[in-house]
Amino acid sequence: MSCLLGATCSDGWVRHTTSCFRVIYKPTLKWVDARRVCQDLAADLPIIRSVTENNFIFNLITKQERVTHHGTWLGLYRKADTKFYWIDDTPLGGQYSAWGSEEPNSYLEKCAHVYATGPTPGKWNDISCSTNIPVVLCQKAIS
Repeated sequence: MSCLLGATCSDGWVRHTTSCFRVIYKPTLKWVDARRVCQDLAADLPIIRSVTENNFIFNLITKQERVTHHGTWLGLYRKADTKFYWIDDTPLGGQYSAWGSEEPNSYLEKCAHVYATGPTPGKWNDISCSTNIPVVLCQKAIS
């Protein structure tokens, strides 16, 4: 196991605890496309396990040159059992979440994002996976 004490992130990436994050602006990206952008960088969409991580991600996406209402995609999606899971197959149930009021609210909305602006900034929302959200946030572990 490598020592993380002196570990840093590559240029263009920002460190938070044991992960590196990178914000990328690409017009009209569906959830699957955003995930592919991250995977091409040996990363994936973000997994949020605590209020501290949620606040870090919110602050990171709102300090960018381009901030959109829909914020960014999360690595959170609804499986056939209608429950939400993180992309590492961890079920969301019983774990930290930051859903907006009355969210998630539709079994037809199978992906999740975090709002950057509007009445519920920093809160999560379920939404159609084919919605275009042009801000991609990628996360990878520090090795």
